[in-house]
Amino acid sequence: MIGALAGQFSCTGELWLNEQRIDMLPTAQRQIGILFQDALLFDQFSVGQNLLLALPATLKGNARCNAVNDALERSGLDGAFHQDPATLSGGQRARVALLRALLAQPKALLLDEPFNVGIFDETCFSNDRAGNGFRAGLRFFVGR
Repeated sequence: MIGALAGQFSCTGELWLNEQRIDMLPTAQRQIGILFQDALLFDQFSVGQNLLLALPATLKGNARCNAVNDALERSGLDGAFHQDPATLSGGQRARVALLRALLAQPKALLLDEPFNVGIFDETCFSNDRAGNGFRAGLRFFVGR
């Protein structure tokens, strides 16, 4: 990343995702999320406001808050909508950051370091008693 910022990074070729060439698309249209190991949340916003930022613009009105509350409930963080992110534990902050990345409905999610699988499990299907596995829980959040 540092090399890219300093202009020392160059690449050639094409970038494809799900049989679609995306290197020619504007960055905002590529539908690629990134999740850093440090749970980067906006401390001036509540947990719910942090998550609302990620939702697609096509989701309107009460459906926005409902989607966030549903995601918080499914990840075991129900009731945290108005909570200050500074009051969360490290694991809870990581789950909120992961939820924010997933609520944006990315086609791919980039991680700067390996992510704790337990956090994925807790976030994606903490209430999944049927044992449908990681893919089913993840599909709930990314809408696939």
